[in-house]
Amino acid sequence: DGVLVITTLKNAESSSASSSASSSSSDQLILVKQFRPAINSYTLEFPAGLVDAGETDEEAALRELKEECGYVGIATGKSFPLPLSPGMSNESITAVTIEVDLALPENQNPIQKLDEGEFCQVVKLAKKTLLAELQRLASEGVQVACDLY
Repeated sequence: DGVLVITTLKNAESSSASSSASSSSSDQLILVKQFRPAINSYTLEFPAGLVDAGETDEEAALRELKEECGYVGIATGKSFPLPLSPGMSNESITAVTIEVDLALPENQNPIQKLDEGEFCQVVKLAKKTLLAELQRLASEGVQVACDLY
């Protein structure tokens, strides 16, 4: 089974009352853009991956976030297993929510630790303009994963 990593960026400034008018980092989601040979296209999706033997869903999500995006965070919740395409396979994922504190030194200059042959670009999008950004990217030929819409 796998995990879907739903990550929100946070920092000390974003939680203060003075930042309420502007779009702060706490309003951003971390996504990845990557080429998917099965559809011969680039996709925009949440970071995700398989749960290794002996790992909890939260541990797998934190590992995938570090590998694909370079960030260190804290798991704040998780779903029950969710079927991906029940008419075609028995594959399921668990969605894990993570918060990343940008004030932490380890998140100042995140460095991806991608597996061999894995290529993905980190994309940060504001939650309040997410739909417009997804529509813009789709118009540029990027396939938007259904869980983002």
